[in-house]
Amino acid sequence: MSGLRLLALAGFTAGVILALPTQGFSLGRRDAGKAPRTEAAPTEPAADAALYESAVGGRRVEVSGRVRLVGSEPFPDLVLTDTEEHTWYIDSADRKTLSRYEQQTVTIRGTVELKEMVLANGRSLGTRRTLSGITLVRVDE
Repeated sequence: MSGLRLLALAGFTAGVILALPTQGFSLGRRDAGKAPRTEAAPTEPAADAALYESAVGGRRVEVSGRVRLVGSEPFPDLVLTDTEEHTWYIDSADRKTLSRYEQQTVTIRGTVELKEMVLANGRSLGTRRTLSGITLVRVDE
């Protein structure tokens, strides 16, 4: 086998190994197939966490958090980050309502829209929660 082919094969093999998922896969480890260790769940879930996890499309919710601008040109997004560090995206039609409160804590009401985020390789990145039809309830000073 020529040196270039051997080098290409080694690079390909390294790429395959690096692309393997880090959990649930083993290269001969004894703990293969076992569930990963996790911390104990808190006895009382936070209100924001429960709201974020239970949010369904079409549901009207009230959320408090800091208004932030994320991303970069040409795709900046306005988001509300709640006390549990969950990110609620703001619909582009409602940006005008909240843009002047950037880096301030506000409480808003909006309708939840769920969008599954999928990477180019088909792997799911999770669900993005977008709020539309926003009404400003309170601005904390």
